[in-house]
Amino acid sequence: MRFAATLRGGYLAGSVLGSVLLARPAQGLPPDVEIARFLYDRPAAYSLTFDDGLVTHITESVPILDRHGLRGTFFLFIDNIKDDTPSNWMAWRRAAASGHEVSSHSQTHMDLTQPVGRAVLDNEIIGSYRIIEQKTGIAPLSFAYPYSSVNDYVRRLVLETYAFDRADCRVWGGDDFTVEMGIDQIERAIAQREWEYVMLHGVGEYTWGALEPEHLDALCAYLAANAERIWTDTYARVSTYIRKRNGVEVMRRNVTPESFEFRLRLPDRREFQGLPDVPLTVRIPLEGRNARGVQAALRGESLPLRASVDGLYLLAEVPADGSWVRIVW
Repeated sequence: MRFAATLRGGYLAGSVLGSVLLARPAQGLPPDVEIARFLYDRPAAYSLTFDDGLVTHITESVPILDRHGLRGTFFLFIDNIKDDTPSNWMAWRRAAASGHEVSSHSQTHMDLTQPVGRAVLDNEIIGSYRIIEQKTGIAPLSFAYPYSSVNDYVRRLVLETYAFDRADCRVWGGDDFTVEMGIDQIERAIAQREWEYVMLHGVGEYTWGALEPEHLDALCAYLAANAERIWTDTYARVSTYIRKRNGVEVMRRNVTPESFEFRLRLPDRREFQGLPDVPLTVRIPLEGRNARGVQAALRGESLPLRASVDGLYLLAEVPADGSWVRIVW
């Protein structure tokens, strides 16, 4: 599967049941169907990405994430995966099957911007893709550049094979890093309504930018405790949501004062093919209606609805596959 690029982007608010009365809705006109900034209408998103496929990613990081109900992205460089260590292919296959993203950090962790032949680059980029797909049973979606070193030529080659790429970003770890610093960064992402992704290396083992397991545990606990304010998910899933949100077309039909239908449809383009099954959160203005009296159906089945934190919108998770959703006031 071949892909084109993506990154970042935006919209708003949270979720719990409630309703308020506003001005009377315009008769016969469907309300705007908005796409929330992030899944579940969270104001911000966070992704934890772990580089190199280290032993402590299996022995420490995956168990910590699992304990808090979070999923991380692990960028493996292939030569670092050894059958006689905890960081072996069976362990990474289990991690991928449980929902963690297992993607590529190249074959040998070389600087891809160095003057080397195309065959070498293909081995680092495409060769690592094929091995991960074969060993885990899941095709990798993302690629992290070794040393965060990238140029236009290398990026074009990467995005011919992978859906998403990651270069330089904020690092969690190192001698001066504290849990309080990580919490401040999470709160800043929420305040600025952003997606932030961070890079981690060894967790309880000596590496560049190492992080103590108890620090990762405390930060994962904070993310989990604030799940109503921030969506924590893999790099590929958040990237997928943003790409779909930025490219989706909203269509309406059968509009009456009592009901209408809408659907979300993506363009028939390569960059939308082969992506994870991540729905989009829609926001439908209530316009004075009581949220408890509204019903929705998708493919003949009831679609769960809830009200936004401010009580002004209905929220629902809808696939961008062209299926019609019927709303009855």
